Amino acid sequence: TTWTRFEILQAKELEKKRKDDNITYCHDRGLITTEQACNARLALKPSL
Repeated sequence: TTWTRFEILQAKELEKKRKDDNITYCHDRGLITTEQACNARLALKPSL
C-alpha cells in the first residue's frame, strides 16, 4: 500500500518522539556517554 503524506509525517513524528524518549531514558540514568552504550542499555528497557 502507498502511504499518504499525512501518514508519513505521522510516522516521522512518532520516530522522533521515540528517539527523544530513548535519549531521556538514558539521560535519566546518567547513561549518555556514547550512543552505542545508550542503545545497549535500551535493549534492557522493557517495552511499554
